[in-house]
Amino acid sequence: LPPFHSFGFSVVGLLPILSGIRVVFAPDPTDSFNLARIVQRWNVTVACFAPSFLKGLLQASTPESLQTVRLLVTGAEKAPKELFEKANKLCSAKIIEGYGITECSPILAINRIEIYSVGVGQPLPDVEVCTIDPESLQLLPFGREGEICVRGTCVFHGYLGEQKSPFIQLNGNTWYRTGDLGYLDEKQRLILSGRIKRFAKVGGEMVSLGGVEEVLA
Repeated sequence: LPPFHSFGFSVVGLLPILSGIRVVFAPDPTDSFNLARIVQRWNVTVACFAPSFLKGLLQASTPESLQTVRLLVTGAEKAPKELFEKANKLCSAKIIEGYGITECSPILAINRIEIYSVGVGQPLPDVEVCTIDPESLQLLPFGREGEICVRGTCVFHGYLGEQKSPFIQLNGNTWYRTGDLGYLDEKQRLILSGRIKRFAKVGGEMVSLGGVEEVLA
């Protein structure tokens, strides 16, 4: 991921420098065959890709080229089920899917290896998650789908020169409105539904445009 990307700057940029982890970069994430060669050449153990680029890597790879990989870390968009199936057939690496936002430094939740992967995993320590009704702005009970709001030390303080605040006050605390829809399950795992802007209201019901696209595809 590029250094102008929040994840690329912090996790793939600053983390290796500060912790001494060796890192290798590829100039073109769309060149899947070159990615596969780089992974094999440098004995990569952890690889970070958006799902679309990870799909290309898996299509261009052989079991030999991925034999050193332990973890495939992905985010930025929903990872399709076939991505996990392809990885399971090709190598022993685990796909770790997470969820983050640039304004939140950027990681908010991620699946843990020791816990069965559901959704985008559990929130990081010091990250709190709740959901609100996107129209009434009322706090929803646990497990109810709504707009995801977060608070924690990783959340930014606001946009420069922006008049409309991205925050909301709930029970005396300040929460950042992510614009994403989802809910927490009984094990505190975050399940994403989509973006509020990617929904249309039909007959009083919220209809996912992404879901419509999946059916058409």
